[in-house]
Parts: sequence; structure tokens; C-alpha cells
Amino acid sequence: MPRKGQKMSEEAKMKISLANIGKKHSKETREYMKLIHTGTKCSEKTRMKMSAAKKGIPRTAETIARMSLAATGKRHSAESRKKMSISRKWSAALNKGK
Repeated sequence: MPRKGQKMSEEAKMKISLANIGKKHSKETREYMKLIHTGTKCSEKTRMKMSAAKKGIPRTAETIARMSLAATGKRHSAESRKKMSISRKWSAALNKGK
């Protein structure tokens, strides 16, 4: 491995990449990574990139059924319902002339 501050050659990068193919993180490592990333927020730019990557990918009937099942029986809190009501009213008012 090169010393700190030196650029790694493309050949060295490729060797490391090939050596790591198929390796999986241990359960402890996955839990640690989950803990580290919990609560971090993506930038607006990153969120837009993730959104663009997901657009146009069709969902299978099985996926839609699982999503429906997961949401079945869940209720919005009173606070959430109030926010949605306000949002709908504003949206309707803004789009009235269109």
C-alpha cells in the first residue's frame, strides 16, 4: 500500500478491488456501521441523485403487495393528519388558477 498522501496506481486499485470481491462484513461490523450511520442526513443533492436512480424502475406485483401489507392497519397521528390537511388546502389554493 502506498504511503499516506501518495496516489495509488490504477493497477494497485484493481488488485485490491479483485481481492475484496465476494467478501462480506461480519454481523458485528454491519451492526457497527448501522449505528454509525443512524441519524445522519443526506444532502439535498444526494437525495436528488438517489431519487433519480429509482425513477423508472417498475415494481413487481409481489413488491406492491408486500408494501400494501406492511402499511395495512397503520394510522397517521393526529398531528400528521393536521399537517396533511393544511398541505392539501395550500396546494388547492395555489393550483386554483391553473
